[in-house]
Amino acid sequence: MNKVVLSGFITKDASITKANNMEIAKYTLAVQRTQKNKEGVYDTDFLNCVSFNPSDYIKDNLIKGTKTLLEGRIQTNKYTDEKGVNRVVTDIIVERIEILKKSENKPQEAKENTQNPFEEFGQQFEVGHQIEIDESSDLPF
Repeated sequence: MNKVVLSGFITKDASITKANNMEIAKYTLAVQRTQKNKEGVYDTDFLNCVSFNPSDYIKDNLIKGTKTLLEGRIQTNKYTDEKGVNRVVTDIIVERIEILKKSENKPQEAKENTQNPFEEFGQQFEVGHQIEIDESSDLPF
């Protein structure tokens, strides 16, 4: 079974390319090891990740500093570079991804509606304030 589950931080914004009628997102995930090294510090692994046809939400959040949980498989590819040197590349092929915490680097979107959502029902509601509702009231839900 080839299955991997990782939690870490995106190290730089994902590069999105198109090939064979599909979008490919490539990014690096920094994953901290669970045990300290000889110096008493946690080492970090930087893993190459590839997502095929990511949703717009995922593409918008594959940015530097985003904490991410992903599930996938490990894939190793061999090739010869332009200088004739044999190379081996190991990628995480992402099958499922969840954004755990959005990056602080992304600009905050302006709130469209700063109005209290209960104002349209004719009264302000406060936490802990009890209201009376009779059966003839039109409820919004």
